[in-house]
Amino acid sequence: MTLLTSSLTMTSQKGCTCGAPIAAMLLWCQAVPVTIKELWKIKSVTKEVWQMLEGSFSLSTMPDQLVFYLEGPSPGSDLLIKSVIITCPNCTDYESSRPTSSCTDDEKIIINANFDDSLNSWSGRGCKVACHDCMAHANINPTSGKYLASATERTQNWNGIQQDIAGRVKRKLAYEMTATVRLYGHNVNSADVRGTLWVQGADNREQYIGIVK
Repeated sequence: MTLLTSSLTMTSQKGCTCGAPIAAMLLWCQAVPVTIKELWKIKSVTKEVWQMLEGSFSLSTMPDQLVFYLEGPSPGSDLLIKSVIITCPNCTDYESSRPTSSCTDDEKIIINANFDDSLNSWSGRGCKVACHDCMAHANINPTSGKYLASATERTQNWNGIQQDIAGRVKRKLAYEMTATVRLYGHNVNSADVRGTLWVQGADNREQYIGIVK
């Protein structure tokens, strides 16, 4: 197996940096050679404050399809998302045939990262998603900007919000991911939230590789 590297910290909006539980990588591939390392090592997300998840990854080979999504917590709880951003801060292409990449330092892989265009480019993964300018009944507002998204009517842990990012990443480049999230629901105070990549190769063969606690 060749290399996919990754790392992550989590900081709450109150400024504390935390360590412990997780995020996941999920791969469906045609023998896509990757080695998975821990992607997000975080404390459980809570419903009290917005929390920022930060991580990085690099793909040694390119799959045919690539989807990023957020999943968790347990069924019946809602996941709120303020923003999801994937950037390429050091876009040097190490392929010998293309020594320099054309992407810029602030290039964003995620479209409509702050939900300013409602749910354009986003969809639910096994659940309902909606865009809000606020959630007055719970006194929840975006930390910045005007909008936030919610993943509701979740019946499985893997239900969440997703975006297809195929064609917007390149091999052997380091990408950084940031997501601002929190929980909502009467039956949850804290829970793990996972960032996941779904990868599929040309023969549609399925392979699941998850990062665990």
